[in-house]
Amino acid sequence: TFNYTIKRKRRFPMTPPSNAPPPPSVPFPSIPNSPPADDGAEHDEEDAGLLLPGPGAASGSAWKLAGGRLSDAQLYSGVVAFVAFECLVLLVFGLRLWVPYLLLQVAFSSFAPLSGSGAFKSWVCALACAAVLSAYKTSLLSGSALSLPSLSFVYCTTSLWDCSTASLYFSAVRAKLNSTTPRRCAIQSLVPCSVQFEKRKANLQRRGAHIAGCGAAALASYGLYRAAGLEEKEEALKTLFLLPILGLALPLFNVPSYLFSLLHSLSGLSGLDADFTLLIIQPYGPVLLSSGPSSFWSRWSRPATLFVRHLFYHPLGGPSRKPLTVVFLFFMNALAHFDVGKALVGERRCAGWIVLFGTLGLAAVVESIVQNKHFVRAAHWASLLGALHVALFWVGAKPS
Repeated sequence: TFNYTIKRKRRFPMTPPSNAPPPPSVPFPSIPNSPPADDGAEHDEEDAGLLLPGPGAASGSAWKLAGGRLSDAQLYSGVVAFVAFECLVLLVFGLRLWVPYLLLQVAFSSFAPLSGSGAFKSWVCALACAAVLSAYKTSLLSGSALSLPSLSFVYCTTSLWDCSTASLYFSAVRAKLNSTTPRRCAIQSLVPCSVQFEKRKANLQRRGAHIAGCGAAALASYGLYRAAGLEEKEEALKTLFLLPILGLALPLFNVPSYLFSLLHSLSGLSGLDADFTLLIIQPYGPVLLSSGPSSFWSRWSRPATLFVRHLFYHPLGGPSRKPLTVVFLFFMNALAHFDVGKALVGERRCAGWIVLFGTLGLAAVVESIVQNKHFVRAAHWASLLGALHVALFWVGAKPS
């Protein structure tokens, strides 16, 4: 039995005299059968193990460790199996010439650590990598017989792939992602998004539930949109209702990276490194919860945002010259999307892309100048509505 005396604390603590003895240290009684405290330490054995569901566990149960480190034969067989899986998916889409595209991804990413840390050399190599991959991809999609929604999905997914590979030529990005060796960069090139070598693992159940929930909500919202007959309304009214629907459907672009996360956990690819495991960075976050342009672009197309920031934003001065760098950044974004219009609708639609990114860039400039958060939020959502209206009824319109 322990007796404790509760005393009221003084509002203003008094300074003890200099000759006062130190207070006696009273050890706190230990509680029997208590679990050890979690010190947050990571264990190499857990990072190098094979993650599998527990026997007899439900589908929503946690993953547990099952197995040790992988041999080189298991490692390379897992990589070959995943390459075959990606090629099969690309062949199902009817894109039979995409195998060289995959080989280009691996080749460019493997040479990234050899480019060194020189700023100008890295800049030139990153720009050349993005230009070659984008040009080859555009030539493939221009002759494809896929529908416009399928083309849009394939182009957006592969654009994330191009940007994540080209970003590896910047030494700061490689250091941030822990992709410091050609082997890690080659492994990262197999994923159509950015990958970070970390000691922690992603919650696949939560990510899967988020993607499924957003997809179901977007499908239900679009059903209500068509049932209400809004397709026959004015373009401005349709844009107002389509914005939240597209925002809910945006996490569907995370499906390729999520499938790789599952394959990485189930096939033994979690043991690719003795000290780290692969952490897939989801390309898109909850953009509907953004409070301004900076919050929006931190959740929108993360590989592309990472690439253009190191390609244009930081070399031009970054935050110290923000209005100028933001305007130039969005202008270069518009130029980079000319080939997107050619691949999707057969025309570049240069004026439409300039107006679209000019609207988004104006909101970003307003955020860098105006301090009123309510005005910034209103300008941000007005720019999104305007950009979506231009994208749907100008850039995405069928050629006459």
